[in-house]
Formats: sequence, structure tokens, C-alpha cells
Amino acid sequence: MNLKNQLKTHYNQLEITQSVNFEKISTQVILNLFQEVNDLLSNKKNFFQLKKKKIKEKNFANVVNRLNNISEMLNTIKDKFNLINQEIDIDQKILFTLEEYCIHSKKRNLEKEVHEKQNQNQNQKSNQNQNQIENQNENQNENQNQNQNQNENENENQNQNQNEIENENQNQNSK
Repeated sequence: MNLKNQLKTHYNQLEITQSVNFEKISTQVILNLFQEVNDLLSNKKNFFQLKKKKIKEKNFANVVNRLNNISEMLNTIKDKFNLINQEIDIDQKILFTLEEYCIHSKKRNLEKEVHEKQNQNQNQKSNQNQNQIENQNENQNENQNQNQNQNENENENQNQNQNEIENENQNQNSK
């Protein structure tokens, strides 16, 4: 499994285990706490039993303590949510960076392939041109050799003809 898939898997697990499960649990806790706050604030025994002053004061102190506890619990839940969101943000940034890197890497590889193909084509053209020049030179040399041979043959023929004419002239003169 490559790094990108590992990161996605980790990111998905993080979302499921931390965010979703925590959200379900904390939502239930929050609902229970708010229900308790509602009960505490609406309970007439706590606030409106003025006849029994001691009980009222004791109950009121309990309500205040419990409300403080609930406030702390809600802050803890809020902090946990913030922490999870920060972790998810970091993972998303890493994932985005990794995707950017993959895109950039693919682009670089494509550019490299194109460059190699261009070099290959250039080398092929260069080799073709070199072969063409060599062939032309070879043909030119062959033509020169043929011309030289032809000239030599012509010269030889001329010399032979000249010799024949001279011989004939000599023969005529001797008669």
C-alpha cells in the first residue's frame, strides 16, 4: 500500500474512530447534562422551598456545584472536539500536500519522458543525417573512382590509338 493510500486510510479511521464515535458519545453526554441542568433549574424543591431555609441553602449549593461540574465537563468536551478538528486539519493538509507532490511527480516524469523521446528522435535524426552524409561521400568517392578509371581507360585508348596511327604511319613510310 503506497503512502497516499496509507494516509487516506489513517485519515478515514481518524474521522470514524475519533470524530464520529466521540461525537455520538459526547452528544449523548451533552444531552444528559443539559437535561440535568434543566432539572436543576426547574426543580421547585431546590429554589422555592422557602419554609425550610437550611435545606434550600444546602440544595442551592449542590446545584451550583453541579452546574460548575457540568460546565467543566462541557469545556472538556469542547477541548476534545477542538483537538480532533486540529488533528483532522493537519491530516487534510498532509493529504493535500501528498496529492500535490504526486501530481508534481507525475508531471516531472511526463516531462522527463517527453525530453527523453525528443533526445531519442534527435539522435535518430542525427544518425540518419550522418549515414546520409557517409553514403553521399561513399557515392562521391565511387563516382570519382569511376571517372578516374574512365579517364585512364580513355587515355589508354587514346595512347593505343596514337600508337596505332604512328605504327601505321611508320608502315606507310617504310613502303
